[in-house]
Amino acid sequence: MKESAYLEGQDHLVARIKLLPAFAAFDDHRLKSLLRLCKIRTYEAGETVIQEGEQERCMYFLFSGAVQVSKGGRMLSTLRRTGDVFGEMSLVDGSPRSATVRAVGEATCLTVDASRLDRSADKNDADFRSAMYRMFAHILTQRLRLTTEDYLKVRQELEQVKKSAPLATKR
Repeated sequence: MKESAYLEGQDHLVARIKLLPAFAAFDDHRLKSLLRLCKIRTYEAGETVIQEGEQERCMYFLFSGAVQVSKGGRMLSTLRRTGDVFGEMSLVDGSPRSATVRAVGEATCLTVDASRLDRSADKNDADFRSAMYRMFAHILTQRLRLTTEDYLKVRQELEQVKKSAPLATKR
């Protein structure tokens, strides 16, 4: 993995970050504040970005490339759209990582280190914190909606299988 220093003061990146859907509603001032929490990380093909069970307080926004998400060694999804988000759940509840994420090819991510927000000595940035947590809530709500849709599809499929399966005969 290649990792930049924290991006504070690199205001030229604001325009690029603004292209990520999660940050579209942020004004330039908030995005400049966000830079102090961010690094850019680049991963080679097959390299682990997040390891299931690890303790970490970062979330990731895909800038380029693709990553695969797996749980217990079973592939769940591939993320490849600019702005795709992963690693957000541990920011809210502090739990260990629930899945492993690996780069498919070279992948570049904006990494937001929430532990720096928690340690911030500047208690006057309540507005910024509020905006960040609204963003987390929005991302988690989107994930919950997708999960609910998937659950309902699987449930319907199971009901169809039950209806079409022959009844077991008693001996």
